Amino acid sequence: MAWGNNKYEIYINMWNLANFNKGYAKMTYNPNKGVLCFYALLSNVLLKNPESQVWGGYPEIFLIGRSPWLKSPINEIINLPQRINDLLSSYPNLGIYVNYTLMHSPSTPMDWAYDIWFLKNPNITGVGPGDAEMMIWLYYSGYNTQWAYTGINVNIPIYVNGTLINETFMVLINCNHGAGWTYIAFVPVNNGYKSGNIGVWLAPFLNYMVTLLPQKCPSIWQSQIMFPIYGSWI
Repeated sequence: MAWGNNKYEIYINMWNLANFNKGYAKMTYNPNKGVLCFYALLSNVLLKNPESQVWGGYPEIFLIGRSPWLKSPINEIINLPQRINDLLSSYPNLGIYVNYTLMHSPSTPMDWAYDIWFLKNPNITGVGPGDAEMMIWLYYSGYNTQWAYTGINVNIPIYVNGTLINETFMVLINCNHGAGWTYIAFVPVNNGYKSGNIGVWLAPFLNYMVTLLPQKCPSIWQSQIMFPIYGSWI
């Protein structure tokens, strides 16, 4: 799939789904309009992990770098992998912008977020202890965020429809998440934006991450994080 001069990989990630009775998940891309659409309607779902809030078929757009699971690099417009401190020095104004509209049932929990992975070893497939996942949520509905809420809120400037505002994000951290990696998420306290043109700078989020993980997970992150960035996707 190509947008402008860049190429991207897209997937329907059927996360935590063991089976479902009927329904569908469909993703379409119109190259003439540069529009990506995703539709899903599933019923009588059987989950692999019933305790998890995260499940269903959702769109995954691989933007840049190399995925922990896929070794082919995408859009090497920045030099990756790099240690976080080096990345901040090389690209202090690195930002991401997305224009989107979401429609969903009010009873369906969902989130719309950037997902960025940081690995100790860029030559290993998969993630585990000593690796980290950082999410920047732009919108969510129906989720219980208290399971990992640290009690910390931070103000970070973002662009919303062309206007620079100070957005307040709650910080979620789970030191041993999934297969043992560390999870950190920045979640807008006002639930975020169901539609709009949203732009974020990565530097403030990265700076908070390297400060907060040693505080909240000292047995894992004993000092500021110094491992290479391996890939990112939304």
